[in-house]
Amino acid sequence: MPNTHIFKSCIVGVSQLSTFVESFRLLRIIGLLGILLVSNNVLAQSESIEPLPSTVPAATEQDERIVEVRIEGNETVEISKLPQLNTRAGQIFDPGAIEEDVRTLHRTRKFIDVLPKYVRVRQGVVVVFTVVERPTLRYVKFVGNQRVTTRTLRKKAEIDVGDSIDTYGVEEARRKLESYYLEKGYDTARVTTVEGTKSSDKGAVFLIDEGRSRKSFWTTFVGNSIASDARLLTQIKSKPGFFWFLGGDVDHEKIDSDVDTLTAYYRSLGFFQARVGREVQVIHGLGRDWALLTFVINEGPRYRVRNVSFLGNSRFKGEFLERDLKLKSGEFFHQGNMDTDLGLIRDIYGGRGFVFADIQADPRFLEEPGELDLVYKVAEGQRYRVGQINVRIGGENPHTRHSVILNRLSLRPGDILDIRKLRADERRIASSGLFLNEPARGEGPRIVFSKPDPSRELIARDPTQKGFRGQSPDKEEAVLDLVLHGTLAPSPTEQESAKNDQEFVKEDKDPTPSVHGNEQPQWRGQSPAYGYQPPTTTTPATATSPPPYRQSFGQQNPNTTQPYVPAPSTAQSPNAAAWGGSAIGATSPGAIDYGRIPPANTAPTQRVTQQPVGQPQTVTAAPATAPSGYAQSGFGQPGFSDPSGFNPLPNVPGVSQPGLPPQGFNQPPLQPFPANEPYVIVDVNAEETQTGRLMIGAGVNSNAGLVGNIVVDEQNFDITRLPTSWDDIRNGTAFRGAGQRFRLEAAPGTELQRYTATFQEPYLFDTRVGLSTSASYFTRYFYDWAEGRVGGRVGLGYQFVFAPDFSVNTGFRGESVDIFNPRVQGIPDIQGNLNTGGTNPGMVGTNSVYGFSGGLIHDTRDSPFLPTEGHLATVEFEQVIGTFIYPRGVFEARQYFLLNQRPDGSGRHVLSLGTILGFSGPDTPAYDNFYAG
Repeated sequence: MPNTHIFKSCIVGVSQLSTFVESFRLLRIIGLLGILLVSNNVLAQSESIEPLPSTVPAATEQDERIVEVRIEGNETVEISKLPQLNTRAGQIFDPGAIEEDVRTLHRTRKFIDVLPKYVRVRQGVVVVFTVVERPTLRYVKFVGNQRVTTRTLRKKAEIDVGDSIDTYGVEEARRKLESYYLEKGYDTARVTTVEGTKSSDKGAVFLIDEGRSRKSFWTTFVGNSIASDARLLTQIKSKPGFFWFLGGDVDHEKIDSDVDTLTAYYRSLGFFQARVGREVQVIHGLGRDWALLTFVINEGPRYRVRNVSFLGNSRFKGEFLERDLKLKSGEFFHQGNMDTDLGLIRDIYGGRGFVFADIQADPRFLEEPGELDLVYKVAEGQRYRVGQINVRIGGENPHTRHSVILNRLSLRPGDILDIRKLRADERRIASSGLFLNEPARGEGPRIVFSKPDPSRELIARDPTQKGFRGQSPDKEEAVLDLVLHGTLAPSPTEQESAKNDQEFVKEDKDPTPSVHGNEQPQWRGQSPAYGYQPPTTTTPATATSPPPYRQSFGQQNPNTTQPYVPAPSTAQSPNAAAWGGSAIGATSPGAIDYGRIPPANTAPTQRVTQQPVGQPQTVTAAPATAPSGYAQSGFGQPGFSDPSGFNPLPNVPGVSQPGLPPQGFNQPPLQPFPANEPYVIVDVNAEETQTGRLMIGAGVNSNAGLVGNIVVDEQNFDITRLPTSWDDIRNGTAFRGAGQRFRLEAAPGTELQRYTATFQEPYLFDTRVGLSTSASYFTRYFYDWAEGRVGGRVGLGYQFVFAPDFSVNTGFRGESVDIFNPRVQGIPDIQGNLNTGGTNPGMVGTNSVYGFSGGLIHDTRDSPFLPTEGHLATVEFEQVIGTFIYPRGVFEARQYFLLNQRPDGSGRHVLSLGTILGFSGPDTPAYDNFYAG
């Protein structure tokens, strides 16, 4: 009993102790809840959640930054799969950027609603995007498909698990599946949506009834007489597949399209009343349906052209335009010939500057069936000249100089725009191999032109501003707008156009009439906004605006800038002798007196340099002494002369001219083109491609033994661009970008060794003169003797302005040829016959070779590697002196014909024909003879 009492007491004590512990825990929980409640009240006062303000408070805009960006409310959508938001930690709080992020989240179609808020904390602002997720598809099932895999159907439906539930999207997926079955020849296929059309559905289920597939068994034509069945089969897509099993699916949309194609084909041949029908017969066999397709053709009469006329042509006679047309009076109408003639007429106008001429062909049917009149409607428009030329080179790290493209252009600012030359320039840039050229993908160099934008403000950048680099092309370039008065003599580049222009109905008036009496210079702004009137006094008003920067055209090295020309210290006309030119005379009180132009380089590249313009000063015109001509070499307009002695030259910086407005802002741009002839802006767009190659290889030859080959080749080399940092080497900028060609080749071997280094500069100092140099070392162990050569070559070439594809070259080669180890002794041609009284010194020993060569090259290929169009013709003659004296000549010709290609420009079939003819003098040694093979 005592033990029992003690045991009960212990139980009571333990129960009291546990009750006390539970009470203590309850009090502690209540205390913690109180502390949390107080903390929440404090936080609510200091970190209250506020809606997104419409404008940024001043304090937030200046001081507060975003410390964190949160997305709340997403349950199934992973944040990592959402698009990148513009709002990030560390940025200044910007409600505009947050609103853009809200639109970005809505565009994902994963959320029904997105509510942006922000919370102020001590460190800044916490941006919170509260999202409400859109229900998503938990499963996508296809039931009934047997001949098409589920994977293919899922790909064609463009719907998958995780996409948002959208009844319209599910219905669009059903329509795509049904269209796919119809394209595959399942005419009776039906697709039904079992689940997914209600917002409460959890997934999408498609029930498919495929039916029987149908393939084309045979395609025939009835009623065709102008074209055979084989020819018509090339025009359509509904035809039997390969061995009747690969392809050939019956598609009614394709059949309807083929009917339209055949109708258009017949109408292109002049059958304007042709009608095409079709008949489909179905036969059963081999587990599928086979279709016999028959196109029924009613050709009707073929129309003949009764008369060809022109409407709206005022500059060219109709006889001149009709002279080279393919589709003439009395011939059957042919759409292809008419399109060719349209291109020819457009080239006639576009080749003479009328690049915006609108020329349309209008076939007019007559009451008599089978005849029509063909009328070409011509809206000639104005003649345009080349204005500003912009070069844009794209790529990952563009490094090519703009002069590489400018040197290959045949047109310069001021020239009459010729679209034929632009096409040739485009082909020449593409064939250089320096830029991306893939016709199949529609990628390649492009030259486009457009009228200048009147609303664009053409003011040069200040070179003192941050980020200005003298060698970088300006984003905003000024255009000199000036009307020159005088006579315009045709330049050599316009001789050919001048001959054809004799067929004009009426001769053009001289666009630059001479100055007579007190005529004022005509001012013409390129923008309609310019309303400046020419001044009537010789003393201009003083400019009150800060000294701006103006730009002047000049021909110079594209990587250098012209030095500033100092302004005269007095307000008098500069002395002609001091400036190196003849005196400039004024012809009227309003005559223009120009200062000196800086000496321009002879490089063909047009560059724009920046010169500071100081405060204007008054300049008194000097009296006329003698007429003097002036050729506008800087503007690419040769042959300009002024019989009145007017000598236009650019302004001296810091000096204002009589009769001209003060240089400054808000002044009309000057244009150096004849009056009333506008200009266009030419844009050259190209993208860099891979131009460097490193090739390492080896081979075994029964004749030359074991030969290795290591080649380092760079087609866009720049010998002057030395690396300034490791980044220049890493991004490919060092030693690249000038269009030069550099090649190192090493071919060590057991029987043959060859080491060469070649450097070529196609446009030396940005001129049409090309330079090529090479050095080589060669050793070869022939069967009858061993030969060793060491020497080099240097050559110069020139590309003609009137024919950029035509060039001449001259060169020199110097070699030391060593012949040793003859297999047979006593042969006069090898060891000579001087000991026996002969005149042949023999080849054994060291021979000196000095060759002087000259040649002609005409190259119109579209690519130097794997050409598909054009031709290459070379003629070279060389006179060799030294140990042996003999002449050598080589003639080579290759023609490439493009036979066929796909509509996208790929899959070209090319026929190449070539021949080579060489001759050599009778005293030519064996080591320099021609050998077959």
